Amino acid sequence: CGAGSTALGIFSRAGEQLCLHRTAVEVFPVGANRAEQWLANTCAAIQALGARVKLSDPVCLVLPAQHALIKFIDLPPVGPAQRAQILEFAAEQNIPYALAEVAWASVVLDQSKGQGAALLAAAKLELLDPLCAAAESVGWEVSAILPAPLATLAAFRRAQPSQSESALVLHLGADGTTLLLVEPSRFTLRRLALGDGEIAESLEGAAPAAGLIDYVHKLGPEITRSLLHFKRQNNWAKPARVYLTGPGAARAELVAALAAEL
Repeated sequence: CGAGSTALGIFSRAGEQLCLHRTAVEVFPVGANRAEQWLANTCAAIQALGARVKLSDPVCLVLPAQHALIKFIDLPPVGPAQRAQILEFAAEQNIPYALAEVAWASVVLDQSKGQGAALLAAAKLELLDPLCAAAESVGWEVSAILPAPLATLAAFRRAQPSQSESALVLHLGADGTTLLLVEPSRFTLRRLALGDGEIAESLEGAAPAAGLIDYVHKLGPEITRSLLHFKRQNNWAKPARVYLTGPGAARAELVAALAAEL
């Protein structure tokens, strides 16, 4: 479920690889209030896709990064029962809504060296319930809901299974940029919401080159600051490679400008 369209992919697994069988896309109407109409547009897109594609297997909904909360939580070395209590308390402290108003889940990332960490993700039910209802109305069973950064992480690890060095994955979206720093046994992320209409338009190909250059000049230093922060906090290595995805990655001039900036 993207900012300006909803896309469906049907995959099967072949050994360690994914095989793509079909794609289908519903693009939203273009208008000044597209952000305000996102939920209605996405529900309509799901129903339109459901009318075109009949599915018997469960589906996974992927939420845009701006509609999901992701937090990293430090964990002491405790047993499963105490860990569950700590995570529930962390959810109450870090989710800016009553827990009854959201769906949330956590994943323990690493507890192998004393102090561990967990990832906490949440989204509001007022958003999720209509999306799931739209899917169910066309006979789709929703088995999982993922924030977009975690779907990008899963896709990267599937596409680059032999990546043994630290890698930087940038999802260049029209509504913001997600920065993923990935090592074989851990990852971290940051969402860069630049909030500039001119930049968003430049990514969609509607603004002059000046908007793109402005975007790159803002994005480059933010990436550098993020990498320095990750190094200071948890001794992350400098990434050996940078991978680009998202709509911005399809623009050769943006890729070249970003490469020069970095």
